[in-house]
Formats: sequence, C-alpha cells, structure tokens
Amino acid sequence: MLRVLQRAPSVVNVVHLPAAVLDPKGDLVLCDIAREDTSVVIGELRALGIEHGGSTSLEEVEIQLSDAAREAIRTAPSLTTAK
Repeated sequence: MLRVLQRAPSVVNVVHLPAAVLDPKGDLVLCDIAREDTSVVIGELRALGIEHGGSTSLEEVEIQLSDAAREAIRTAPSLTTAK
C-alpha cells in the first residue's frame, strides 16, 4: 500500500504510523490525494484488497496551502492524460 501511495505523483504528505491502531490492530496510514486522481489511487488500493484488512476514510479538503499539494494537483495523471 505504501508503495502505491509513494509512487503516485498526485499523493503527498504520506504518513505511516506502525501499530498505531488499537481496534482492529494495525498501522495507520494518512495521506493527501489530489481530488482529480482520488478514484485512480483508491482503485489501485482496492486492487490490493485494502478494504478487507482495515478501513478507509475519505475527507475532502478545499484549501491547498503548500507547493507540494499544488504540484500534486497539477501532475495528477488523470489531468495530464486528458490534455
């Protein structure tokens, strides 16, 4: 899962906290995904079976205050292939 997130140009701020989740026990992974590419990244994670071993929560963020976040949006593969 971490490899999928780290190789996607539309994903930034990847955080991995091993053994941070108590119920069900496991790791906590947080990241920001450019809205334009969310379905692609989630599709890749689902192909790994992520929904069977834990939970996934999505929250929309309206304000991007970092160069890294703006670059993730600009380089989202779903946008660059649509040009």
